[in-house]
Amino acid sequence: MKRKPFQLLFAAVLLTALLSVAAVHPPDDRGTMRNLLYTDTSERPALDVPYVPTPHEVVEAMLGIAEVGERDVLYDLGCGDGRIVVSAAQKFGIRGIGVDLDPERIKESNENARNAKVTGRVQFFQRDLFTIDLSGASVVTLYLLPSVNLKLRPKLFRELRPGTRVVSHDFDMGNWQPDRKVTMENHTIYFWVVPANVSGVWRGDFPGGKGKGKYTLRIHQQFQKISGTLAVGEAKVPLSNMELKGNSLRFTIAQGIPGMSAPVGFDGFVEGNSIQGRMESGDKKRKWTAVRDGSTMVPLDIPDGQMQTALRRNDGIKAGGGE
Repeated sequence: MKRKPFQLLFAAVLLTALLSVAAVHPPDDRGTMRNLLYTDTSERPALDVPYVPTPHEVVEAMLGIAEVGERDVLYDLGCGDGRIVVSAAQKFGIRGIGVDLDPERIKESNENARNAKVTGRVQFFQRDLFTIDLSGASVVTLYLLPSVNLKLRPKLFRELRPGTRVVSHDFDMGNWQPDRKVTMENHTIYFWVVPANVSGVWRGDFPGGKGKGKYTLRIHQQFQKISGTLAVGEAKVPLSNMELKGNSLRFTIAQGIPGMSAPVGFDGFVEGNSIQGRMESGDKKRKWTAVRDGSTMVPLDIPDGQMQTALRRNDGIKAGGGE
């Protein structure tokens, strides 16, 4: 049966009305951003991410996974009604900052902070999250979209200190693999620890080497995943059990170092172009240090093609210190 023109017109008007209602009445806590069809038709600023509240049980899980403590400073990017910041301040005594582009959300956040009596510990700003200086954060929480996460990722590496924890509700960071991933019902929580940049060529002298124990350490890095080799003279051995968490670096050399018959374990703390730590072989423990040639460092978040070029260049640097 053919539809009459007025029936088609009525259907179009009805559909428009339904979409308008959906736009001004976002879903409640049971909704998820994954299956949301939402159009913002108000006069508010254009939003990159629609407002969908994180369920309270997910908020609790996010704070637990991040191991939030009273000394932390938490930044929630796209804070919505401020529930993550307010909950963290109320339950853990931390300081928190929430950022959102929507003035209605900022109004709600401040009201929720007053009701929870944590206004002295939290602040909320109506700002574009890309303009906020993140260097003061020790924990960053997100419930954005995949495209926004990827756009934000270089800023995280640029501004966050190594060891800062990042927690995202439902959406990952592309090829930056999470340190931990937790699934609960229809929600997924991703967790990362921002790694120090340890890539490049490092040089040092084993304790007691008197100039004869000079070594060259080469480390390849893709985010927190690392591999490398150590060269002493003509001997070149692979590094095993490599682990990087924030500024803390660990690795083992199973064999092959001249004058050392037992495996050697290394623990170090990375600060800029310097590593200081302890090496342990059998019952012997000694301090060790290494200094990086800064020109060999590869940025953490660059296209794979550029990374491979940098790695090939670093592999060509001789252990003795020249090209």
